[in-house]
Amino acid sequence: MQGGSTCSSDPQRAQRSRRSPRSQVLAAGASAANATAGDELDPGVTVDTQVIDFATLNAAAGVSTQADQSSRNAYTESQARSGRLVDAAATLTATVGDTAVTWDAALALDSVVVDTLYDETSVEPQGQGVAIKTNGEQAADAQGVVALSSGAGLGQGYGASGGTKLNGNCVSTTTTGGTATTCFEKYKLQQNSSTRDHFYYGRWATATGASNAWTPTQIDIRSRPHKNNTSIATMSNYWPKAGQNVCAGGGTFGFSASGFSISIPIQQCSDLTPIPNGTTMGVIYDQGAIYNGRSKGADFGMVVDTFKNKTAYLADYTYVKFCGATYLSCDGNLRKDSTW
Repeated sequence: MQGGSTCSSDPQRAQRSRRSPRSQVLAAGASAANATAGDELDPGVTVDTQVIDFATLNAAAGVSTQADQSSRNAYTESQARSGRLVDAAATLTATVGDTAVTWDAALALDSVVVDTLYDETSVEPQGQGVAIKTNGEQAADAQGVVALSSGAGLGQGYGASGGTKLNGNCVSTTTTGGTATTCFEKYKLQQNSSTRDHFYYGRWATATGASNAWTPTQIDIRSRPHKNNTSIATMSNYWPKAGQNVCAGGGTFGFSASGFSISIPIQQCSDLTPIPNGTTMGVIYDQGAIYNGRSKGADFGMVVDTFKNKTAYLADYTYVKFCGATYLSCDGNLRKDSTW
């Protein structure tokens, strides 16, 4: 347990430990340093951290249960509603403790971290943070047997021209607080130069509370070149930019760069902070201390330039915070894993 003493005689904390013993287990390969939340907690707030590495997820995915099938069905149905058709045979599902993870098999999933926050007045969770790390494609531009529709979905681009789609994968994590789903799509642009090739990389995440009592208050999505990939020279364009009205088109944003264009369904029009930095890009959606709504999302896109005849491979990071109580008892926000 972090943020508070593990040896407290507080009867409420003792009851809490009996009710959720699995939340304190660190999976094999995890370290306490990787499980540290980004900000200090408010007085009276404690956090239990569950780190699930890929080895644990992979092992759990090999054991099919009825709960796994239910999670897989929920994932494929949710993807279909958002305009993306997924073959269930090309997905993997793992249930570890109270956390269910379903992902496209072509996606190189790294780890999932769940922070469950409590305050001293309740034995029930008051907030929950979910962090998801991926390392891009499992195989170079492997599409597998996942069929992607061309219709508009939440975050998925449509009407693209000037480029060829190479890949697109998603991962969804369901916990006590709700479901966080994060995706990417990648295009190779037709326009290039004698020394550079260009790629469009789109990211989006959607968070839905487990009930109307749970609200996604923060969504942090980021992408950077894969640590083992040195082909990316620079990021030449991105959206959203600071002060940019991405919802001027009635909820759809038209992005164009380097002869490529695509239409993006925008999930949120406000409370967005873009964080571009060299070859990395991200956006933070944050409602602040006053929040509402059961379903929220965040989106961004970037054009990266690679050295000639090289492919862009990127790694992704997603953090979602669900609040089920007051802001003070749901504090400790925006985890940024030092290993990412």
